[in-house]
Amino acid sequence: MQKNLVLSLILMFFLNLNLFSNENEKAKKIFEEYHQLNLKLYPNNATYFEDVYNIPKFDDASFKHWKVIKKSLKKFKRYAKRTVKEKKLDRVTKIYFDILMREIDKGVSFYKYRYLHHLFDHMWGPHSSLPETFQTYQQIKNKDDIKAYLSKIKDSYNMFKVLTDETMKQASKGVILPLHSLEKVELTTINVMDQFEGKLFNENNLIYKDFVNKVNKVEGLLEVEKKEFFKTAKDYLFTYTLDGYKYFLNGLQDLKSRASSEIGVWQYPKGNKYYKFNLKFHTTLDLTPEEVHQIGLDEVDRIHNEIREIMKKVSFSGTLEDFFKFTRTDKQFYYSNNEQGRKAYMRDATALINKMKLKLKDLFFELPDIDLEVTPVPEYAQESAGLAYYQRPSDDGVRPGKYFVNLKDMSELPKFEMEALAYHEGVPGHHLQSIHEIKTRKDVPKFMKGVWFTAHGEGWGLYSEYLPKEYGFYEDPYSDYGRLTMELWRATRLVLDTGIHHKKWDRLKSIQYLNDNTPAPQSANETAIDRYTVWPGQATGYLIGKNKILELREKAKAALGDKFDIKKFHDIVLKYGGIPLNVLEELINEYIESNQS
Repeated sequence: MQKNLVLSLILMFFLNLNLFSNENEKAKKIFEEYHQLNLKLYPNNATYFEDVYNIPKFDDASFKHWKVIKKSLKKFKRYAKRTVKEKKLDRVTKIYFDILMREIDKGVSFYKYRYLHHLFDHMWGPHSSLPETFQTYQQIKNKDDIKAYLSKIKDSYNMFKVLTDETMKQASKGVILPLHSLEKVELTTINVMDQFEGKLFNENNLIYKDFVNKVNKVEGLLEVEKKEFFKTAKDYLFTYTLDGYKYFLNGLQDLKSRASSEIGVWQYPKGNKYYKFNLKFHTTLDLTPEEVHQIGLDEVDRIHNEIREIMKKVSFSGTLEDFFKFTRTDKQFYYSNNEQGRKAYMRDATALINKMKLKLKDLFFELPDIDLEVTPVPEYAQESAGLAYYQRPSDDGVRPGKYFVNLKDMSELPKFEMEALAYHEGVPGHHLQSIHEIKTRKDVPKFMKGVWFTAHGEGWGLYSEYLPKEYGFYEDPYSDYGRLTMELWRATRLVLDTGIHHKKWDRLKSIQYLNDNTPAPQSANETAIDRYTVWPGQATGYLIGKNKILELREKAKAALGDKFDIKKFHDIVLKYGGIPLNVLEELINEYIESNQS
């Protein structure tokens, strides 16, 4: 009897295990089908998902297509829910299934706010990114790739026409970019159009130069073929791309005549709901605008006090405001605003990253084996770009990771902030984050490559600024001050983002808040406010995410003591790709429970 009972229990265990496995396989099939749906709706995503670089057309950005997207997502969710029994999924598969449902819900909900979401702004859009799109994502290895490149040049007119026409539909509903943003978009657009000027075209046009360089590297092409391809490229750039830019520029000038200097999405229909939607999307937590605003005020006070401790270390006598003015104006803290100074910044930033790489083996399982290049922001985009940003590598390593630095004005790049900035954009920040995801890609559904939660991704970047402090970096007190000023910058974002979009702060009041509470120059403060204006909610994710990661780490250390493993903790934070903070908290709690005895 006892023997039969044991055999029955064993049989039931393996039967349940089999059912468990079958349900996981169904979910994985759903993940792959969603991945294919994504590629169908957004063909250019194949560049990011599949390392396919020869896509012949731009994605459809029309509101009509957005309606297709909404219907497709709703239909797919019903199918997924009908196919998969969620309670029978294992822990990891359940995480990805929940994220997939969240992504679908976000896409469907976003449709309600489609006319409030700007299709471009002074920070991003094809008016500024078009040359880089071709340079980075339109590779040429054979004749088919050449034809795809030419086809995409030809499609640029239609892309700009759709972008302009749809923006006019938004304007008819009272949604227009603030005047200051439109003026910057116009300036960048004119800068790119200057690349089409007469005799200088061959030298200045980045798309044409890129096309010629890539075609010249294709083996087996006859010179007569090359000349024909070059002629076609030039004809298409003038006939389609330049005319597309002109169409777009005419639209901008119309929008400028109707635009206001008022900022904040509160002014738009459903603007308050849209802001709360964005706040939840970027923080992944249920925080009200008032709560985020107060967190920001408290954090600003905390960081100010820590900076006062730095002032004591460097024997500075004076007020916090005096110290800000000193570090903002003293030449010892800045590179020369010339070619020599720019080269020195690039060299020193690279050296900082290389030094940090030597420490990574003590903190992480997965180490970078794909190059990271410190690269200047292209001159034509400097007016609209931020101070720095990161571009992830391709999974195959053919395209390296790139840490872009805006060298337009060296007074906006103080030496004391260079260390923290390099750690954020490079290692252990976004580059290591990308490497970790690439290394674990085989265990992560493909659709996750396109998932980005600001609080997790940028929270990691800010945590990466703090982490080296605990391991002997920031030896110079002024570099540690720079780390604090970077964190202060993110704390003021909580105050300003909610101030602009919830409390109806105007642009001058917002700029003055930064002038009073940070050491950043007026020009940087204006740039920052213009960014927060057009990206509602996004700026709140950084410090909210960093604080949550640090809170969970300290919780695990307190609970596990000597059993706590920093490598394991970092592995959990990064191994699943982009995840909401509440999911991360569940995973860390499980890590704690499984290691307690």
